[in-house]
Formats: sequence, C-alpha cells, structure tokens
Amino acid sequence: MKMKKISDFLKNMLLTIVYPNRILTLFRVKNLDQNSNKILGNDTVVRISALILAIVFVIYVRYTPATSIEYQRTVSVPLSVLLDDEHYTLLDNTIPQHIDVILSGDQTAIELLMGSTGISAHIDLTRFGHGTYEDVLIEVVGAGQQITARANPSVIEEVEIARIEEEQFPVYLSIGHILVDEESRYQIGDITFYPEYVYVRGPQVLLDEIFRVQAILDITNISLMEARIEIFEESLVAIRRDIESIRGLSIYPLALRIEVEIYEDLRTIRLDLNRNLSDVPDTVRITNVTADHAQIEVWGNFANMADVIGLQPISFADLNDDGQVTVEVRLPSGVYTEQDGEIVTIVEVVVTVEFEAIPQSDPFDEDTES
Repeated sequence: MKMKKISDFLKNMLLTIVYPNRILTLFRVKNLDQNSNKILGNDTVVRISALILAIVFVIYVRYTPATSIEYQRTVSVPLSVLLDDEHYTLLDNTIPQHIDVILSGDQTAIELLMGSTGISAHIDLTRFGHGTYEDVLIEVVGAGQQITARANPSVIEEVEIARIEEEQFPVYLSIGHILVDEESRYQIGDITFYPEYVYVRGPQVLLDEIFRVQAILDITNISLMEARIEIFEESLVAIRRDIESIRGLSIYPLALRIEVEIYEDLRTIRLDLNRNLSDVPDTVRITNVTADHAQIEVWGNFANMADVIGLQPISFADLNDDGQVTVEVRLPSGVYTEQDGEIVTIVEVVVTVEFEAIPQSDPFDEDTES
C-alpha cells in the first residue's frame, strides 16, 4: 500500500511537468490571489519547481538506507584469565575454559568474523589481590565496530585469589617394584639421591596440607650390569596423609638425580674330592686323583649353601680308557653357578685317576729260591 502511494506521487509529479496546472489539483489549491495565479500559471516556473521536487524525492528514496533485520550468531570462544601468576593463584578454580559469545549485527560482518580468530574473551584479575571477589566481568574483544558481542554468562559469580607462598620440604624416596631375577648374580646396593630437599610453591592453605614430598622409583627395567647407574626421576609429587596428591602446587627442582649401586653377590665354595676309589683291583695302585674344578663361584640363596660340597666316591670300574669319569654335583635349591657360559644348577666335574699296575712275583722263582 505504501509503495502504491509513492508510485502515485511520482506519477503526479511527472504529469505536473507536462501539465503545470495539475500542481493545483495535486496540492488541492482552489482560492489563490492574483499574484499566486500568475506564478502558478507560468508553465516554466511550475515545470522547474516540479522537476526540483521530483529530483529531491528520488534522491531521498534512493539513498535512505532500508531498515535491516538484526542478525545473531552464537560462538564458543576460549576464556583466558589475566593474573599476576608470579605472586597470585586461583583457589577452587571453577572458571570455564570456554564460554558462549552472542554476536549481533550485520550478517556479512559476522560471517567474516566467524572465519577468523580475532574474537576472544578474558577476565582481568591483575587489579585484584588476595581475597574472594563476586561477579567478575567477562570482557569480549575483537568483534569490531559493526558487531555487538555479549558474553553468556556475562560474569563469573565467584573468584578466590590466594597469594603464592614458598616452603622447603625433605624428599622421601619410595622404592617400589624392585624385581631382580632369581638367577641373576647381580644385586641392588645403596641408593642415594640428590637433592634431598626441594621447594614447593603454592597457596598457604595447600602447603599446610602437605604430608611429604615423594618420588616413586621403579627400577624393574634397569640393566643390572653396571657398577653404578644414574636415574633422573621426574615424578615428584606432594601428597596428603591419605596418599592423595595435591594439585595446584609447583615443585622445583622437579628432577632427582638418583644413583643405584649394582654389585655381584658371589660366594666361592670348595669341591671336596673323595680320593678313595671303590672297586680298585688288587693289581692296580692309585697314584693320584685330581678334578678339573677345585672350587666354583655360586650365587643365590646363601642360606641353603655350605662352604664345602663333597663329591661322591668314585668307582674304579666307571673310569674310561683315559682314566677319567664325569661326576655331577647338584647345587642346593636356589643356588646357581655358570659353566661354559650357561647358568646351571648341576656342575659337571671331570675326575682324572692316575694309576699303575702292581708287579706280580713268579711262583717258579719263589720255589727255586727255597
């Protein structure tokens, strides 16, 4: 309806240019004085006036911005916290990592902004000190002049700020999962670490809850082949009495230098060779009995181990042509030794028997002498 009225008005203005007298009808003018009739009756004056009015109206309609419908879009942005973290920290930090920001304004501008990373949100706590603060305003920046940006929610209901303190604590080294192969000759000796004290920084209310600062040493995967090894452990944690770790604290230095002593736990035992052979013929005299092992090095369960292991008697009938026999020595349970590069529990001992024949007298010679 409105557009029809504008169209009719323009049509009447153009007709007035051609027919000047129509201006009287257009403005419903009836009774005018003589001078006015002369002016309005002049075709040139009326035409020029009508042309000027038409141009002004066209310019007004052309360049008057149309009323646009406001466009809205919701976007999730990271929420950062501006804080003097050298001296202060947050307690019971419930500040969300992301918040929703409602963008209102020109659709094209908003769509362009969505494709960039210019918009961000933060809460500025640099002007605050130790204490609890309510309704801290969330600020949104980077939206531009054509866009209105509003955080949802617009405030953080409660923020608790604590002053950072520092205390020194001794380090407790917890050694867990020590697993050494029972067949290994190597054992773990002294374990030392450095530093013995560390500094812990954080709010005083958390420092008061510290029961101890500990590092758990797991040496199941280390090689037990060196005299001393070094480990740099970075699992230092502050714990409460219920062994629960405390968050929100920083420990320095964080790494411990741990030295683990490795040694070979060996014992030498003697093999007692029984030189009294059984079943020795009357025609043979034993001159010497030796073994290729007089002693061996063993490891393991020393509680089941004697200092001397006696070899079983040897039968002369078991000797081979070279006068040798192999005797097996079974070690006690949990005791090991190495033979020919292998870890064994049964030691093979080669016994060598030296002997000579006893000269036999001739019975005929004995009778002659008589």
